Amino acid sequence: MELAGIDVPRAAVLELAQRLSQAGYKDTAAVLLIAHAGGDERVGLSINDREAIIEVLDDPPEALAKLHCVLVVEHKGRTLDTMA
Repeated sequence: MELAGIDVPRAAVLELAQRLSQAGYKDTAAVLLIAHAGGDERVGLSINDREAIIEVLDDPPEALAKLHCVLVVEHKGRTLDTMA
């Protein structure tokens, strides 16, 4: 499944959804679970979804490390754009 342009194994998507749900990001978890259940290949993530994922992946497992890195870089880019 593709999240933020990164291929993420489906098992890792389920783990991410669980982390999100446990941290109170139930809407973002639902987006992932619905996409997983529907067999979606790509999932569109809002800025709020991306920020929630960054927060729950402060120490990401290997399968989610690249996703975390990409989201952090994007977030820093957005932050710099708003400061300019």
